[in-house]
This record gives sequence, C-alpha cells and structure tokens, in this order.
Amino acid sequence: MKKLKYFNILIILLLLLTLSCETIDTDFQETREQFFKYLSVNDLKSAEDLLKKQLLKWPNDASILDLMGNLRFTAGDIDSAMEYYNKAIRVNPGYAHTYFDRGSLYLILEKYDLALIDLKKAVEIDPDYHDFQLALGSAYLHIGNINESIIHLSKAVKIDQNSIPAKFSLGMAYFEKGEYEKADELFFWIIKNHPNSDEAQLLKELIGY
Repeated sequence: MKKLKYFNILIILLLLLTLSCETIDTDFQETREQFFKYLSVNDLKSAEDLLKKQLLKWPNDASILDLMGNLRFTAGDIDSAMEYYNKAIRVNPGYAHTYFDRGSLYLILEKYDLALIDLKKAVEIDPDYHDFQLALGSAYLHIGNINESIIHLSKAVKIDQNSIPAKFSLGMAYFEKGEYEKADELFFWIIKNHPNSDEAQLLKELIGY
C-alpha cells in the first residue's frame, strides 16, 4: 500500500509540471507554446532563455515567475524554484497557481504543514479548480487525514467526473477508511474505462483487480 500512497505524490508532481501550461495570459500564447516545446525535448537552457527574455519585458508578471519556478524545479534546483514561487506570490498574492506549485513542492519535500497551508490557499482562491482540490485531497491522504481527503477528492471528482487521478485517489481514501465497496466502484471504473492507464496497471499489480 505504501507504493500506492507514493503514487499520489507522483500525481501531484505531474500536475506541478503541467498545470502552468494554463496559467499564462493569452498575450503570451506563443511564448507558452515555445516553452513547452523546449521542455518536451528537455532543452531546459532554451526554455530558461525564453522566460528570461519575457521577464525583461514583464519583471513582475506572476505567471512567468511561476513558470520559471517550475522550470528550476524541473532542473533540480529546489532553492531557486522556491525563490521564484515566493517572488510570484509577493507580486500577486491572489495568484492561486503559485500557491499550488509551492504547496506541491513543499509536499514533495515532506514539509506537510507548509504544503497544506499553500494548497488550502489555492483552493480558497479558486475552489472550483479541479487540480487544486485533487492536490489538497491527495496531500491529506498522504498524511493520513482520510476524512478531509475524501471531502476534497470528492469535490475534484464532481468537478471532473472523468478524472482518472481524482477517482484513483478517492478510491484509495475509501480503501484506507475500510469502505471497500466505494473503493471498488471507483477502481473498477478506472480499469473498465481506462485499462491501459498507469492507475489501472498499478491496481492490477498491487491489489489484483
């Protein structure tokens, strides 16, 4: 079961690395597309140069600062990533995505109290955003607060009823709580509708579904 729990951390990590593709203003559409083209071929240097040019034009744009934080995290420079996240929040304390990104990083670093503060702030700012509810619910699941986990993961599923990660995590929460029928319903849905997904393969391997 430990492997299943850490799979929830992987879900949050993948969200952190991909969510910001939605965060840049439409004025930066070309920059965004080029940025992710560079990332897709692991050309971090070109991606960083691109963002630095944008920061020269808009040094206080929280979305670009947030992207730079994600880039530094991808490069393994945790301290630099945190600096960019902190600056983005100082520039725009109402920018929910950076709270999500910084909270996800805290979670990966096992700084759970700080992670929950940031993830709850992201949900407070935008409670209808699927990925925020998913991340907060997964964080609660990881630290063993099952009831709070179910609350937020249920909201994530309600927002996006076809979300494999949300249904997987919610199934895990019900499984941990001993509500196996509810867990089975979610797990069977994943296996039936998405048999080739990583979640389905993990369920087959570890639980025997």
